[in-house]
Amino acid sequence: MILVIGGANIDYHGRSSGAVHMYSSNPGIFTRSWGGVGRNIAENVALLGVAPSFIAAVGDDPETSLLFADLEKLGISTDFLIRVPGGRTSVYCEILDDQGDLVVAISDMDICLALTPHALEPHVDLIRSATIVVVDTNLSQETLEFLAGLADIRLFADPVSVSKAPRLLGILPKLYGCKPNRAEAEVLAGLEPSTGSSSSTPTIRDLALRLRDQGIQQVWVSDGPQGVYYAGSEGDAHYPAVGAGAPGPGGADQQQSPPTLPRGTAPLHLPPATQQQGPAPPAVGNTTGAGDSYTAALVWALDRGLSARRATEIGGKVAALTCQVETTTNPLLKTLRNQL
Repeated sequence: MILVIGGANIDYHGRSSGAVHMYSSNPGIFTRSWGGVGRNIAENVALLGVAPSFIAAVGDDPETSLLFADLEKLGISTDFLIRVPGGRTSVYCEILDDQGDLVVAISDMDICLALTPHALEPHVDLIRSATIVVVDTNLSQETLEFLAGLADIRLFADPVSVSKAPRLLGILPKLYGCKPNRAEAEVLAGLEPSTGSSSSTPTIRDLALRLRDQGIQQVWVSDGPQGVYYAGSEGDAHYPAVGAGAPGPGGADQQQSPPTLPRGTAPLHLPPATQQQGPAPPAVGNTTGAGDSYTAALVWALDRGLSARRATEIGGKVAALTCQVETTTNPLLKTLRNQL
């Protein structure tokens, strides 16, 4: 049983129709969906065919009832949600440029601080029974350290953001897995986030190896179109973004030949975006959900006993599929999962 502990909130997505002009009003469109890193991971695991357990703090406002209904429709149990009297449902509001990349976001996630060790004590048996426990850093440092202190659990962490990643610094040697992006990895490695490429900027290989040396059993450092670098019990390898080539050992960042999948595994043919009247939708809808879906795919694959290599390949495919929609999850994953 996969258990996810983390944030659940309403996501507001604002996408500019053209280049973003700072300190000015920009024409564009807004959409709304359910989100939160923990909730997104749980939904993607459910779309992959496994019903996870989910622990989150929720308010007692009207939005909470809608959240319950949405989770139940996905097959995710609401039995372990912790309702906070007088609490308000958390909100994440992001502004994207015309390419679907994040410009800035504001998150109101204070309700997650209600997930204290005391609040989780009644669920310790559930936590211990999970095959993998996924946490996001919307949880407090105290709560993360409490979970890391429980014996015999496989703890997989998503750092969420540069500002929240430091909450993991005290438990890195206790992590079964972690998937930071480049900036988050730099923070976890004790470095200042880099602002551009230079001879002193660490590569994602440098970061992955450094984090493995700091005690994380398996780490995946992502860098957008540059792909992902894995370091762990199966060695280390660079995995280009889907469509860019195949993984190679020892940090080979150069272009490589298409990957050879295990016998009996069909390649995932990503569908075009749904056709509509009017201008064709962009090839990339929203990149911000890609990391959550990648983490979910990794956890799903590892829980099935697949190798880190296969898990990484599947993660790249699922992330690419997620990028095709404006929201942070892609319902098509449910129908395409057998092609993974």
